[in-house]
Amino acid sequence: MANHVSHACFDFIVKGARFTFPVPYLDADGDPTDPTTPDTEVSKDGAAFADMTEEVTTISGSNGMGYVTLTGDETNCTLLAVAAKVASGPKATLLRGSTRTFPSIRTGTAQAGAAGTITLDSSASAVDDYYVGCIVKTTGGTGGGGGSGSLGNQARMITDYVGSTKVATIEPNWETTPDSTTTFAVLLTDLAYNLGGSDLATINTKLDTIDDFLDTEIAAIKAKTDNLPADPADASDIAASFATINTTLQGLILTNGTIGSTGNDTTHLHLDGLTYGDDEINSYLLVIRDVSESEYHARWITDWVLATELATIATLPFTPEDATDTYWLLPIRADVTGGSGLDAAGVRAAIGLASANLDTQLSTLDDFLDTEVAAILAAVDTEVAAIKAKTDNLPADPADASDIAASFSTVNTKLNTIDDYIDTEIAAIKAKTDQLTFTTANRVDCQVFGMEAGVVTAAAIAAAAIDAATFAADVVTFFADAVWDAAIADHLDAGSTGVTLQAAGNAGDPWSTAIPGAYAAGTAGYIVGTNLDDTISSRASQTSVNTIDDFLDTEVAAIKTKTDNLPADPADASDVAASFSTVNTKLDTIDDFLDTEVAAIKAKTDQLTFTVANQVDANAISTPGSDLPGGRIVAVYKRELDTFEADLILTINGEPVSFDGTGVLTVRDADGVLVFAALNSDLITDAGDGLKHLHWEKLTPGFTADRLYSLRAVITDGVDNYTINDVFTVLG
Repeated sequence: MANHVSHACFDFIVKGARFTFPVPYLDADGDPTDPTTPDTEVSKDGAAFADMTEEVTTISGSNGMGYVTLTGDETNCTLLAVAAKVASGPKATLLRGSTRTFPSIRTGTAQAGAAGTITLDSSASAVDDYYVGCIVKTTGGTGGGGGSGSLGNQARMITDYVGSTKVATIEPNWETTPDSTTTFAVLLTDLAYNLGGSDLATINTKLDTIDDFLDTEIAAIKAKTDNLPADPADASDIAASFATINTTLQGLILTNGTIGSTGNDTTHLHLDGLTYGDDEINSYLLVIRDVSESEYHARWITDWVLATELATIATLPFTPEDATDTYWLLPIRADVTGGSGLDAAGVRAAIGLASANLDTQLSTLDDFLDTEVAAILAAVDTEVAAIKAKTDNLPADPADASDIAASFSTVNTKLNTIDDYIDTEIAAIKAKTDQLTFTTANRVDCQVFGMEAGVVTAAAIAAAAIDAATFAADVVTFFADAVWDAAIADHLDAGSTGVTLQAAGNAGDPWSTAIPGAYAAGTAGYIVGTNLDDTISSRASQTSVNTIDDFLDTEVAAIKTKTDNLPADPADASDVAASFSTVNTKLDTIDDFLDTEVAAIKAKTDQLTFTVANQVDANAISTPGSDLPGGRIVAVYKRELDTFEADLILTINGEPVSFDGTGVLTVRDADGVLVFAALNSDLITDAGDGLKHLHWEKLTPGFTADRLYSLRAVITDGVDNYTINDVFTVLG
């Protein structure tokens, strides 16, 4: 090995690795001079100088400059000193340096090496650029080790790393190229990407995480700060608030101050400035602060003398210091009767305890409270559990208005179905009950068309007992034979059934009688003969009858499709009532909602007025240039009046306003008092540029300075009318 410039690649010395120093030489006059027979020595960690392994190599050109390379053994120290002496010529040059130690993040044996690379071991990181910015130092084998263990060690910066091949590119090239025998150490520097084991991708991921966290936290902080006032209270507001608090607290502290200078001892205090009469504040509580000890003491005032301003109290453990210690007089009295206070019996009587043993009474109260509270808590638990059992059935996310509306639609549909069914059934029942009559109360009138055999018999009637079997066997047979087997000739009394039957029999065949013939108006024969005056086929063909039949079939089928959906066993009255109760509750809710909304709407519409039918009265806050009747725009320009000269300028689409004498203008003051009401042509003059001026000086009475006025003008241009509402101020 020899001097080699490649070891000057760092501006610091890597401990235990070869390093090259530049060495300048100057003569006695300070001029650069090349050395003759250099003699270079080194001192490590303050030890005696000794010859270096290498001597200075002079750079050609006679410029007094050279360089020397220290071995790894020579840099294996902390403090390094070099003396570059010469046999003749220039003066000796002294150099110093401190070595740097870096943490090792990987050691191993290289797989291969080249002039500008080293292939790390197979277990090295597979992440590209993982070791970029680190220093790789050879520690043994080819290109490293020797001597005391670090003689030939080389140190280079890693400028590129390929994770898949483990090849690290270094700068500058090696002095001695490593191979598969070379051992190495990767040293972590402050230039390394990995920052102790994290590649750029990992760093970016962590930065993203931090960024997201900051976003979330800042958003949360912002959500809070957004609630802060944009213009927080200043000192005066805070002072005002404290003044309010102090005013409120004055009722809790009668007065306070600093102990006076006269008559103070352990039982007397000078309350300077108090104006209470003698004994007026006896029994009041006085709080004293011993400033030197930062202690507070409370005592009842037993005597107060206004003339001396001295309060007598129970003994204090210190003598109050005037102008230093402080006091507070509180509205708390030691007694409630104005005397010496209540004794134990008085306390018991005041709170209604008969026994002298207060502990016993309190224990009784405690037991009672325990029992009652336990019972109350048990009852609350039971009730809450019952309520919870109900509320557990409620949805976690109740339906909104549209869901409720849909539900009511379904309910209404089903109610309509039930209603239709009830109508049908009740109508059918009513059709039957309408035919019932009750000549005798609680007994339905009826007509017997037949009776089973054996229901009534003579024996049964005689025995005052009606037996169905005997009645059928005897009585019915008897009457049947007696009636139907009797000769009509024996029953021809006027108006009898026999006469009627005989007349019917003698009438002959009714189908042979011409109709309407002799039948009187209103009789069946007359009606049939008069109305059925043609063949049925002339009124309806078979085809039309079939059409009607088909139509009925279709309609009946459609009706049946609906009725098939009706329940076979509809709910009874109680179920219907319960359902209607639920529906009514919901309808009440909807009704309340409508009441509220309608009331809110009505509150607005109640404020509307209509001086002209179908045209709402309004106060124009601003006119953004929208079209007015007739496609014209009325512009009103105003300013604060500093004189009573022409001020109000009226235009229509920038053209002069032509008044036909029907315009009306009213001006009212801030109290609504009418100031002026008129608009005559002599108030208007040409202002030029197509504008018209309204002259205020011609309006009477005059205006008051610094007062707000409202203006309402109804003007015409001879075609359309326009209403203008505005305000103005007259300056003094």
